[in-house]
Amino acid sequence: MNYIVDTNAIPWRAAPAPMIRCGKVLHDGLQNPQLAPVSIGIFKFEPGQYGLSHTHQVETEIFYTVAGGGTLVIDGNEYKVKTGMLAIVPPGIEHYPVNNGEKEWQYLAIFTPAFDMSFVNDWEKLSL
Repeated sequence: MNYIVDTNAIPWRAAPAPMIRCGKVLHDGLQNPQLAPVSIGIFKFEPGQYGLSHTHQVETEIFYTVAGGGTLVIDGNEYKVKTGMLAIVPPGIEHYPVNNGEKEWQYLAIFTPAFDMSFVNDWEKLSL
């Protein structure tokens, strides 16, 4: 079993409009549940970019900001987040991210139980 993931070897992918952002799947808990039954992705938003409002029926989504910051709109309330901050969104709660800052915002998205993140791998591959 491979316990180490070289996330630098995973290409960034660009989402199609209107969800302009980049992301990559770091661990697919549906494909590899024996290692960890969670899914982990990293996403980055340039200033002015945002995600669409959505909910997860079963999964809790945990956001951990690794660089920059932005606003998480959770259940209609706006929460400013910055590097080192954690947000936990339970199932069934509407939410979306907005980068209304001046710098790139990067965050880990951790889903438990594992969430199908295969859609990210369908985005356009970037060569950065």
